[in-house]
Amino acid sequence: METYSQTDCVERDKCDIWVDSVYNSLTQTQRIGQLMMVRCFSNQTESFYDEVSRQIKEYNIGGICFFQGSPESQIALVNRFQSEAQTPLLISQDAEWGPAMRFRDHCVSFPKQMTLGAITNDSLIYEVGASIAQQLKSIGVNVSFSPVVDINNNPMNPVINYRSFGESKENVARKGIMYMKGLQDNNILAIAKHFPGHGDTDTDSHYDLPVISHTYSHVDSVELYPFKELIKAGVSGIMNAHIYFPLIDNTKNIPSSLSEKIVTGILRDSLNFKGITYSDGLEMKAIFKYAEPGEVEAYSLKAGNDIQLLPVDIDKSMKTINQWINDGRIEQRQLEEACRRVLKSKYYLLQDIHEIDDSNVQYSLNSDEDKALIRELYRNSITAIKNDKEALPLRVDNEEEIACIIVSNKHIETLETSFGRYKDIDFHYIECKADKKQCTDIELVAENYKKVVVIINSSSNSIKSKFELSDDVYKLINMLSYRPSSVLCIIANPYLASNIENIDNYNAVVFGYETTEAVYDILPQSLYGAYPITGRLPVSINKQYQVLSGIDIEESGTISYPSAEEIKVRYGDFAKVDSIVNFGIGIKAYPGCQIFVVHEGNVIIDKAYGHLTYNQREEVDTETMYDVASLTKIAATTMSIMDLENKNMINIDAPLSTYLPFLNQSNKSKLIIRDIMSHSTGLIPYINFYKAFSDSKFRKNNIQDDISDDFTVKIAKDKYISKDW
Repeated sequence: METYSQTDCVERDKCDIWVDSVYNSLTQTQRIGQLMMVRCFSNQTESFYDEVSRQIKEYNIGGICFFQGSPESQIALVNRFQSEAQTPLLISQDAEWGPAMRFRDHCVSFPKQMTLGAITNDSLIYEVGASIAQQLKSIGVNVSFSPVVDINNNPMNPVINYRSFGESKENVARKGIMYMKGLQDNNILAIAKHFPGHGDTDTDSHYDLPVISHTYSHVDSVELYPFKELIKAGVSGIMNAHIYFPLIDNTKNIPSSLSEKIVTGILRDSLNFKGITYSDGLEMKAIFKYAEPGEVEAYSLKAGNDIQLLPVDIDKSMKTINQWINDGRIEQRQLEEACRRVLKSKYYLLQDIHEIDDSNVQYSLNSDEDKALIRELYRNSITAIKNDKEALPLRVDNEEEIACIIVSNKHIETLETSFGRYKDIDFHYIECKADKKQCTDIELVAENYKKVVVIINSSSNSIKSKFELSDDVYKLINMLSYRPSSVLCIIANPYLASNIENIDNYNAVVFGYETTEAVYDILPQSLYGAYPITGRLPVSINKQYQVLSGIDIEESGTISYPSAEEIKVRYGDFAKVDSIVNFGIGIKAYPGCQIFVVHEGNVIIDKAYGHLTYNQREEVDTETMYDVASLTKIAATTMSIMDLENKNMINIDAPLSTYLPFLNQSNKSKLIIRDIMSHSTGLIPYINFYKAFSDSKFRKNNIQDDISDDFTVKIAKDKYISKDW
């Protein structure tokens, strides 16, 4: 039995009083209107917005679903429409990876749910929901059509796929709950979708009606599991999918969204769901096999959907539903229960329904905190499924030359920069659709290297098109697996790995999931051990590597390069550093320089200033190599001598041989320490050792082509000299 505090009971009484008052003030048409949620864009003409206003005023519609546009224009429309509404509006948006799902160029994008499914720290998923909630509130949205809790157990799925947390029902449920709680704890209604499960289909319901021939027993044990768990956890709403389940309801061509057996019989009665039920978009082509516009919305309400999402023709819908109620085809009781559920949800949102100020919206949608969280999510999603012969972490101090072969249709500068921070690597690109000759050329190139890192970069999610890679490229990837030391990195949909027959021949296999700048920056750092690798496969890729496969690879102590947002560095924090450096350049103390600061293993500053010479022809960059020459004389030797002198452990007026007796047999035996420290001994300032290397006899005795125990110092490509040098 549920128990409630006195405060809870008082709040419920207030809610019931408000709902009764509003419900009783509405006409039947207005009550029906509360069950309508219409489409709106914020990049349309004034006549388009006037039509939405007409529907609000004439029918008292319950909500608006926003699509493309801009944050500022959407805020203006939300303010306008809310001011015109007799009853406060539900403002909804598809925001599975945040408002960026609709505002691509206006705000940061959170990782897709498939990527989140790879993360083992579920508390991070709560933070995603909470952050998305704050973004949505800043643009006037109070309903999010997320999370997706479909189990993607069909790799051929064209519509769910990367939008799902993955294949494990337990993993989907856990992460769905955390995402949902992040939204609802911040006063955003979470709508789980797509009931009773849209994961096991190869048809897109936007274009046709998918058919799933599972028994109820199977659906109950698999597809319904996440929905059951979210209902227990208190999810606000559930969206019903347009899918035909003939073994559950065999009425010809009836989608689950219009099935009383499924919406009312299973969701409402069997699962005891008390929240708001939403149809999926009623304008989707899958649904028109059953009824015409107007009738579709009436069937949807009769089936048990409280909110009719995106009616095709609002006027026909209102007229038909009114008629069905008057004729008794839809009971008054059903209208009342649906309307009261919608009004109840609105009561708890009233405190956040106010005029929205757009002056700070760009920061709200692009905050430093969100940027830092996004990078943390990508770091935690990196997944290794194999690491033989300690192939990873890559060694910074290893002299092996590495070839990085990148399968990509674009040049990835961020990836090269991130690798280059640790070691010089030779990059070789090949396009995703490369032909046999191009692949053969790359294969020949790889033979010149002892270590090969293969990176596949594909933004395609189409398994039918093999993720836009040619058969010849897949053959190349398989051939490269036979290199003696090979690492495969898949920055793509994980199902792509299903096409790589020889994947297990690679020494190490790592997944990065998404083609974003953050992944391009983070993946190389993870490969070099700057970050631990802890992710798990969200889906199965073959019989050997099933869902949740993965191994942990510990960080190796290599320095990392976090973003400014991650280390909470804001513009101006190091302004004093800039001013000192620029002052020095201004008085010509130096033409340019680099500042490199590491704190607790994290690079805090890595910045270049000025030029290489005073003629300002070539700028200094972070890759500029400096001859540091006698720097250690000041930074180490001088400090050490001062310390020894203070402790009376050295006499700087004594010969150096007093402390280094082996110099007695050399011409340095009488050098005085004070003279050495003041550069007044008369020693030759510079010896041109390189001139000796121009002599062929010298080269024969002192240089060899391969590294060995005695010849360890690399002076040029395939040229090593003795460590004595």
